[in-house]
Amino acid sequence: MEFIKMHAAGNDYIYVDGDKNKNADFSATAKKACDRRFGIGADGIIAVYDDSARGGDFFMRIFNADGSEGLTCGNGLRCSAVFANMTKKTDKTEMKIRTLSATHNVSFRKYDDKIISAADFPAPKFVATDAATETALKTVFKDCETENISGSAIFPETDISRETKRRARFGEIEGVVRIVNNGNLHAVFFGAKKLAETISSELRSAGVFPDGINVESATVFEDVITCDVCERGSGTTYSCGSGAIAAAFAAKNAFGLKLDKYPVMMRGGTLFVELGDNIARLSGDVTPVYRGTYFGGELLRDENDPEKRSDNNLRKDSENYLRKDSEKGSKENL
Repeated sequence: MEFIKMHAAGNDYIYVDGDKNKNADFSATAKKACDRRFGIGADGIIAVYDDSARGGDFFMRIFNADGSEGLTCGNGLRCSAVFANMTKKTDKTEMKIRTLSATHNVSFRKYDDKIISAADFPAPKFVATDAATETALKTVFKDCETENISGSAIFPETDISRETKRRARFGEIEGVVRIVNNGNLHAVFFGAKKLAETISSELRSAGVFPDGINVESATVFEDVITCDVCERGSGTTYSCGSGAIAAAFAAKNAFGLKLDKYPVMMRGGTLFVELGDNIARLSGDVTPVYRGTYFGGELLRDENDPEKRSDNNLRKDSENYLRKDSEKGSKENL
């Protein structure tokens, strides 16, 4: 399977041509290929298909590292446009890409050694929750002094200026959470002072959001949002495009934060969000890393080539060598 490894602010995926791999079981492949020790290593696999029959340019399917299928992916959309261009599926730099949740206008431009890509989303919406879920969400804020998600371990001091910290208006607000739907479902926590992965685990233990939910643990300053992410199906990731939109939307509506463009700083870099009345736009860098061929975890073997013998044959050769060496040593001792 031919692929291109790409990332956007550290959110890395394996991009493949879906039209050339129509019989592939991407769910099963993702579980193996995304393993960072025994596979390629990635947050998921994204397959890109021609969508001209439905009046668009491409259809994008997202398979998380655990094999589950995602509804949409902001960084994936931005990278898929570049992938389609790199693999000669199109020469366009502006295109319509459909996901399971919506059709998005996506574009990219090259600037010297950078590629900047943007994707439009339908306007996010808040989601109402029942009493049991509200109780579980509030419980997250108990005993929340143990992890500092805005400290130097994740966001270095140099990345958030002291001046910004001094002028921060919202950093001390505690216990604010908003559930946002922008194609993916997100739980955005402000002031939880816990890693998103910890919050995600607590929500699972509470039995809420049985289908899973993306979690953002965020802090809002005057002109920047810091955000730690745990994605459904992939765990902690270095950034999340739809998560950045959710965090910016929640900050605007919960705290009245109004910026022309919201910088959302995540582990892997900064994403930028613009919020209109009926649209949200996500933008940032896109980085192609390398091309490759994935063999499904199996070595290509040629039994006639001694350098490519099977493990079984190599083991037999080793046993024969040890036996002959032992016999030779016994004769010399006589």
